Amino acid sequence: MFVIKVRQEPATLKALITKGKRTGRTYSGTISFGALEKVSPWLRNAGPIRLSKEEKAAVLRFTLTLGTNGLPQRLVTVYPQRTHGGTEPGREDRRLSVETRYTGWGSRVTVKAPPASEVAILKERKSAGQD
Repeated sequence: MFVIKVRQEPATLKALITKGKRTGRTYSGTISFGALEKVSPWLRNAGPIRLSKEEKAAVLRFTLTLGTNGLPQRLVTVYPQRTHGGTEPGREDRRLSVETRYTGWGSRVTVKAPPASEVAILKERKSAGQD
């Protein structure tokens, strides 16, 4: 499981809250990668690989927990490995789990672009299953 700090995506969080079933401060549910791609700028621009039709149909399970202040605090997602990196021949499809923690609400953050010498330009390539 990975614990990372990321910038909030309001449209993505809204989609999860809308699709999720609420229990207290927690929203749980599922969303397809295709539906997620429509609302998430990060997913649309994450890399040179575009989602195939099969990958868009894959379902992501999520649990979003809000803090006592009503702001997102923790997001756990579980999805098939084949949607990000494929599977090895002879092995069953595994599931990946990612935990995201939202911290520092209300504090000022400055993000500085890296020097040009540290930026890599990746060439676009086809994802598995696309010809």
